[in-house]
Amino acid sequence: ILSSEGQCVIPTLKNTIDTDSNLMVFQIVTTETITLNGHFVQDSQGKFTPNPVGDINEKILEFDRTLLERYPTLSQEKLTPKLQNMARYSMANILGNVAFLHGSLLVIENGKVVTLPPQSLLTAVPSRPAFPRGFLWDDGFHNILICKWDEILCMQILDSWLQTQMPSGWIPREQGRGAEAVSEMPSWAVPQNPNAGNPPSLLFP
Repeated sequence: ILSSEGQCVIPTLKNTIDTDSNLMVFQIVTTETITLNGHFVQDSQGKFTPNPVGDINEKILEFDRTLLERYPTLSQEKLTPKLQNMARYSMANILGNVAFLHGSLLVIENGKVVTLPPQSLLTAVPSRPAFPRGFLWDDGFHNILICKWDEILCMQILDSWLQTQMPSGWIPREQGRGAEAVSEMPSWAVPQNPNAGNPPSLLFP
């Protein structure tokens, strides 16, 4: 991720454990390509689940097959393995960035900030660690890829955006719904201004 100063930044989790948490996240940061095999304890007696590597490998093959079906030009010989891998990583990241957000939204009405009732949004966020919220303009471009991969998922995302449309026809262009999404927003960007809109990129897909 590039910072505002143009420097490369690797987002890392805080090295803390909340006493009331029932989830533990373990993060590894590396500059090399690595393979990790995880084994999870099934019960208090220490029994392990079967090795999941075979299932993971099958899912990887299934993903590659689907990618070539949806985008047959990727199989052309003129595309180097490096370009094919770039396409694979790009598609995987687009799909991995699809997020379900729920919460209220702040909008400016008659010069005052008002809170709208909680609502849900299904969206492909631009970046999970840096921009974990919905961007109307961005999702038009994201769904050019998603619609070719899964039409139903694409329609669900587009419908989710349209469900947030105001009676005037305006759709808030940057939607941070929920505390986690709002925590990564600059304060000036949280209240949505009806005078700020985006071109109708949702027509692209």
